[in-house]
Amino acid sequence: MKVKTEEILRTLKEDSKLSYVALSKQLGVTEAAIRKRIKNLVKKGYFNYTIDINYRKLGYYISTFIGFDAKAEYYHTILEKLQQCEEKIDFLINSIYQTSIDHDFMIACSFRNNSDLTQFLKILENTEGVLKVCPAIINQKIR
Repeated sequence: MKVKTEEILRTLKEDSKLSYVALSKQLGVTEAAIRKRIKNLVKKGYFNYTIDINYRKLGYYISTFIGFDAKAEYYHTILEKLQQCEEKIDFLINSIYQTSIDHDFMIACSFRNNSDLTQFLKILENTEGVLKVCPAIINQKIR
C-alpha cells in the first residue's frame, strides 16, 4: 500500500513524537518506507522539525499578536528596530509575518509582564513609518 503524503503529515501533526515504528504500524506500511518517505518530505521542504515552547514556563506570562501597518519605504528599518527592542526590553519575538489583509505585519510576542508589553507598544507606535498598532492578548491556545 502506498501511503499518501497528506496521511503522513496529518498523523505527524496530531502526534509529532510518534516513532517510525509506531507511524508505520498506524499507516500500515514498513518502517523503512516511512523512514525513507519522511526523509524525502523533509528534503523537499514539506515540513521542518520545530518545537512548541511553553513560554509561561520560562516566565513570559503574556502572549500577544500585534498587528501593525507601516509605510512600505520603512519596512526594513522598522524590522531592524524590532530586533533592537528585543535586546532592550525583556521579551521574545516568536514570529513575524508579513500579511495582506488587516495589517501589513503581525508579530507573535511573549512578555514577562504588562509593563514590558506597554513599553514595547509605545516604542512601536512612535517608530517612524508605523501608521497603526493593534495588539491582541492571547487568552488561550486552542489548537
